[in-house]
Amino acid sequence: TYTPIIYTNGVAETIGNGKRYGKYFRVGKVCHFKFRHEVGSTTAWGGAGLQEVTLPVTAAYDANYAPLAPFAVAAVYRSGVSNTTSTLELNATGTRGIILYSQAGNTPVDRAYVTNTTPFSWSTGDVHTGYGTYEMA
Repeated sequence: TYTPIIYTNGVAETIGNGKRYGKYFRVGKVCHFKFRHEVGSTTAWGGAGLQEVTLPVTAAYDANYAPLAPFAVAAVYRSGVSNTTSTLELNATGTRGIILYSQAGNTPVDRAYVTNTTPFSWSTGDVHTGYGTYEMA
């Protein structure tokens, strides 16, 4: 298991009464992982801006491939309302995945960052989730 932490503009959130789940397994230099982060009524974002989720093991970052290259499938869910198609792109440190969305409900979006206020303002019961595979450093 591992503890996925959501960073907003580089600052870790305070989970409060929210929940975090993460699992991974390694095969050679390949890491397979999945995560789920549920917002609670006392969860507080670390700041304003783009959100990233921690990875269980540092990834091998290659500037020729990492920018604009999704390595994981993700979703953000507005409790009881809608879901959003998302992906993760590796940040330059190889320690976190930048969360982007390409569709909010039925509306296509051109590669936008998930933030503390987009694609919606987060509230109790909302979820970040995803799974993927990457090369470890």
